[in-house]
Amino acid sequence: MGLGIGVGLNLSSGAPLTPLAANPNYTNGGEIPEGPRGSGIQTIDGFKTRTPFQTDFNTQVSYVIKLGGSRNLTLLADVFNLFDTQTVLMYDQWTQLTGPAPNPDFGAPITQVLAGAPPQFQTPRQIRLGARLSF
Repeated sequence: MGLGIGVGLNLSSGAPLTPLAANPNYTNGGEIPEGPRGSGIQTIDGFKTRTPFQTDFNTQVSYVIKLGGSRNLTLLADVFNLFDTQTVLMYDQWTQLTGPAPNPDFGAPITQVLAGAPPQFQTPRQIRLGARLSF
């Protein structure tokens, strides 16, 4: 009848959390592990050995309208992160709280790729609408 429905599910275990100290020779934060990989850190959400488990549920609906001959119009709707889960992606693991490279954000949600290290959470719900004409 021209209706298409798609579902996508992505399940990801969290990243291991390891306390990291500053290098004493040139005071760069987060270079020297203070424990085994995944030994855990105290976060603002409590003691954690891994970041939270992530679930991403996506859907797609499409409808094909026949225009005659070989011409078709397809209407599309995609919904990413359908349930709008907002999971923390990473915590600040740099344990240096004082000294030449102080880190007051230890244990807080952060990003390690954006300037200023703002909190980084799972991408919120997004909706994409589209149309495709084939002939």
